[in-house]
Amino acid sequence: MRKTSAARIFLLTAIPTVILISVAVVTLNVDPGADGDGPEEQIHRAYSFTLLYTILHDDSHGPLPHRGVYERRLRHLEEVIERESFGRMMISPQLHFLPARELGDDRLAYSKRSVYDWIPVLEEYYMGEGIAYDILIFCPASEQYGPWCTDGPSQGYSYKNKKYLCMESFLDPSKEEEDPRAAALATHKILHGFGYNHVSQENRPMSLLEWNIGLPKTRILPFAPREEGAPIIFDKHIMKVLGFLPRNDFERQCLDREGFTCVEEKRYFCENSYDIRCIDSDQDNIADGEDDYPFTPYGSVDAPDADSDGIPDHLDLCEGNRIAFETNIRMKKTKAIVDQPTVEIKMEPGSKIRGVNIYDAKNLGGFIGFLRSSVRRVTGNELSLDAASLSAITRLQIFYDTPKGSFYKPFYLYREPLTIEYVHEKEWYYFSRFGCDIPLGVDFTDISTYDPDLDGLPDRELFGFAGKITNEYDWDSDGVSDVDDNLPTVHGDCSNRFVKGVPDTDGDGWCDPAHFRFAESVPGGLEGDLTISLEEDVDADLCPYVHGTKEDGCPSRL
Repeated sequence: MRKTSAARIFLLTAIPTVILISVAVVTLNVDPGADGDGPEEQIHRAYSFTLLYTILHDDSHGPLPHRGVYERRLRHLEEVIERESFGRMMISPQLHFLPARELGDDRLAYSKRSVYDWIPVLEEYYMGEGIAYDILIFCPASEQYGPWCTDGPSQGYSYKNKKYLCMESFLDPSKEEEDPRAAALATHKILHGFGYNHVSQENRPMSLLEWNIGLPKTRILPFAPREEGAPIIFDKHIMKVLGFLPRNDFERQCLDREGFTCVEEKRYFCENSYDIRCIDSDQDNIADGEDDYPFTPYGSVDAPDADSDGIPDHLDLCEGNRIAFETNIRMKKTKAIVDQPTVEIKMEPGSKIRGVNIYDAKNLGGFIGFLRSSVRRVTGNELSLDAASLSAITRLQIFYDTPKGSFYKPFYLYREPLTIEYVHEKEWYYFSRFGCDIPLGVDFTDISTYDPDLDGLPDRELFGFAGKITNEYDWDSDGVSDVDDNLPTVHGDCSNRFVKGVPDTDGDGWCDPAHFRFAESVPGGLEGDLTISLEEDVDADLCPYVHGTKEDGCPSRL
């Protein structure tokens, strides 16, 4: 049963800095699951945006391509967004050619302005022309105009209640084969404009303990079953915002609880619409931002943990590797919160600790990374650090010797406010989740040093503890051992001929896509990011976040 309210929401302002964007028709719909169960009633919001596609050009680069090439790309973007949102997010595109001389430029070049200058210049021009829009994309007429968006790649901006997308020139509109990639990139940037800022990369527990595909996609888990631009576009949270899946109690506290929104944290950017403050990745009823250890294995929150490393004793394969900390700052299990002007740390037993490597977090193209070239080394078992000199996250590698060999333990220092929960994915996935530290012979840029057979488990021939990962070892307590589980850290009860132990998020009987194998690091990837090679799974749900009735898990109307 569908109920449609007569009210339409036009640029409503709840408080001076909060903007609920554009035309939203609020509907109520009863969505029974395949067995008749499901939420009794759920609010569905449908959005319609006017999108202005601005083609910048000048007289010195030759004649413009035929307008049909731009219209084709716009049609593709419109079709993709409508199809993947099942009609709940629509754009009405307009094409406009803007000569550079109208902006006071004889010759067009992106480098004449920063992105923060381009946006107000374009806004002022269109205000003067009386041309209205909710979203503005601006790009050059062709690749001949040189590099574009060099200071704002993969980013979307919010300015005076409108969204701005600078589109890179290498996506040549004359090349139809690049339309899917352009549509995916534009969608990615639109979502940035609503405060969806790589949350799966900033909150690694969500990436490692949940299963989520679609945009805004990053280079880490969650993995998409296809490249960007393919049929699955919107991730699980966006589909919750659109009303296809229910939110949990924590998500009802997110800034986007009433739909797409923008809290203007600073000029051009929205605050995160959802982040570690309203996510409970390990389902222990503690928000990730407040959790002492947000990677707790499913269902083991009250299990004994003798060495306080977050891994319960029945899953801990490396007991006896505890390092005790004496410090003046707030300690949690695998991190500390910097709340003093000077950080003092003493590690015991000092007799076995060789020293510490200290890395400051870097923003690498919008992603968090720690560069080896910026490491600081301290010998001994004591640290004294000036808090003002630390980045938002500081990574420590604590090196120590034992009769069994030499290892390092990763540890992190965070400065408040906490909006990020980082972990080196390869360290955690192959070692820390088993309660083990990393042997010094491991090189995470060379998978042959830890997983030569690419099965996603530490190699038994290289590491003694790996022999304990038997057919009885089940990290996520879903009844499928890690040896057979396609997602061993994600609790799931769905299996088919290709996968075991994976979620069926929409409850339609079709397993979420999860058939993959681990792979070598990809060029340009960050050292700590898990990388995979996707395998064919014809039984996978092609619409994993919308209850389906067809043989591919999609609704019949798709």
